[in-house]
Amino acid sequence: MTVETVAPSVLRSSDFRFMLSGRAVSTAATAVTWVLLPLYVYDITGSATAAASMSAMNVVPFLLFGLFAGAYVDRLRPRTVMVVVEVVSALVLLSVPAVVLLSEPPFAVFLLIGFLASSAFVWFDVASSALVPVVAGPELIFQANGHLWMAATVVNAIAAPAGFFLLDRIGLAGAFLMIAGAYVLSAILTSFLKAGRTAADRGEEEAEKESGKEGSRVGRSEILEGLRFIRSDRVVGVLTLAGAGIGISGGAVYSTIVVFSDLSLDLRTDDIRVGWIIAGCSVGALIASLLTPRLRSLDPVPVSAVTLAVDVVLLVAYAWSPGWVVALVLLAGWNTAHTIAMIVSISVRQQRCPAHLQGRVNAVGRMAAWGAVPLGGGLCGVLIDLTGQAPVALSIMALPSLAAFVFVLSVVFVRRAEPSDPSKDSQ
Repeated sequence: MTVETVAPSVLRSSDFRFMLSGRAVSTAATAVTWVLLPLYVYDITGSATAAASMSAMNVVPFLLFGLFAGAYVDRLRPRTVMVVVEVVSALVLLSVPAVVLLSEPPFAVFLLIGFLASSAFVWFDVASSALVPVVAGPELIFQANGHLWMAATVVNAIAAPAGFFLLDRIGLAGAFLMIAGAYVLSAILTSFLKAGRTAADRGEEEAEKESGKEGSRVGRSEILEGLRFIRSDRVVGVLTLAGAGIGISGGAVYSTIVVFSDLSLDLRTDDIRVGWIIAGCSVGALIASLLTPRLRSLDPVPVSAVTLAVDVVLLVAYAWSPGWVVALVLLAGWNTAHTIAMIVSISVRQQRCPAHLQGRVNAVGRMAAWGAVPLGGGLCGVLIDLTGQAPVALSIMALPSLAAFVFVLSVVFVRRAEPSDPSKDSQ
């Protein structure tokens, strides 16, 4: 009779607790920022285009600077990068109270503030992803990402009401003073991390190799090294490409929940049942964050194929929901499968990537998935305008996830047809 070894809890690590706390506080500050900035811009301009442009500033810096941030994070100390950019974020957002004192603050100023704040977040996100394997260790990466995703889900669920509450009680200037304070708190919590203080945390050989580059200019070859690794590792490459597909479909769902509720479920935008549907989506992410650590011993490619199949089926079923209760249940199920696929992809990438490439490889993965989200939202909005039918538009937007499923499934069959050789996974 064999006794199954129970994995220790990553929460026993003081380093991880500091990292989890710092990221939760930072996520809260970022989420409230991107509730308030587009809202305020819409109030002062009355333009939906201006508000949409403001929201786009949340994503554009990742597409512009993701690869550069990954290369520099691999040279520097991730913990140091995280602390510095949180302080920079606080300083950037402290400019909001000064700007709102102007009688007619120009819209372009808020675009610049949003762009700078999101640019800082790019560096924080890449550095924190590179630090997860160091803090958690290879065996606890899935568990660590589950906890981090759970914290982010809870924080994002309360970001909108928290933002409106702060705006109502203390005004925009006061709200951004508190947001800046949250970034400072995140920097303090992150500074307590013991891991990530030195380049040696990445391994002696890699640290010695990279230390000779510090101070020199990052070259094109160095930036693209993360892409070369993704191409060379079949599993990481498959999951990264699949992440782009489900990111497009996910963006379509997330961005149209309110529109779908209005057009297909006959719920007014101020109907409390719309809030329950959105809450159901968050519940799905929470369930996924609890389930995913249990999947760490399974082959990630078949796991991804199964979750993608469920993703597609439930997305289409949700699109044709006959009522709001059914929509809530289907959306919760869909986001469970969707989030599992995302966490598995992130965790496998961190497990298989060499220590000295963590920044670059994770940056590419984030760019593929995160950059696809606004594309999916925009395409779905156009399709709804053209067809006048939200169910039709959402069903069409299930195609990227379907394509990702077919691609991953084909790789499953190819791997089964090959001789049993572990080295094949890295070809």
